[in-house]
Amino acid sequence: MVIRVRDKRLGRTGLRVSVLACGSNLVGLINQEVLNDAFKYALDRGINMFVTSAAYRVAEGKISKAVSDRRDEFYIATTTDYRGREKSTMEIENSFRIFKTDYIDIYMIGGVRKMETVDQILKRGNVLSVLREYKKEGKIGYIGITGHMPEALAKAIETGEIDVALFIFNMAQIHALRDLIPVAEEYDVGLMAMQPLGHGFLSQVGKAFRFVLSSPADVVVTGMY
Repeated sequence: MVIRVRDKRLGRTGLRVSVLACGSNLVGLINQEVLNDAFKYALDRGINMFVTSAAYRVAEGKISKAVSDRRDEFYIATTTDYRGREKSTMEIENSFRIFKTDYIDIYMIGGVRKMETVDQILKRGNVLSVLREYKKEGKIGYIGITGHMPEALAKAIETGEIDVALFIFNMAQIHALRDLIPVAEEYDVGLMAMQPLGHGFLSQVGKAFRFVLSSPADVVVTGMY
């Protein structure tokens, strides 16, 4: 049976992205050969978004080994958790090297769990300034933000600098409906929902996926483990 995944517009980025995306937390526990098969299978079925983070240590490298030879078939969204210029720049440059590319579609600022973190990110010369420079140079397509506090993500979006938001959303965690999604829609920010199965705690898989897929989210990012 051949399954094809439909696509949607990812907010103001205009990217046509599959409604399902492959996440990568804990892929370090997966054998590389198994991972190769899984990611290639995803590409063959129409999934064209892979979401990862430098903080996942080996994840970027394992994804690159699996599909770098098909780079023109997918978008990559990766993440830095660093706030300052020097370390965030180092991590961004490392991502280019790992993915064997001079362009990354979406680079996100990660680990946003407190309101004060947003103030730190926005401070002149810090990570947002760095990403803005890479975007201006054409090395990064769009700037994203991700974290576990919808209100903080909404605060960042209100600056007008954020193109994509990656946030927790599932049947048990619906706070984003009130605290994030209305603001994101106002600014036409792309919405990527993670943890649709709550790390496996939501055992009614079909129902859990239907819930998130029927929400305003443009992309549902599900873990590969």
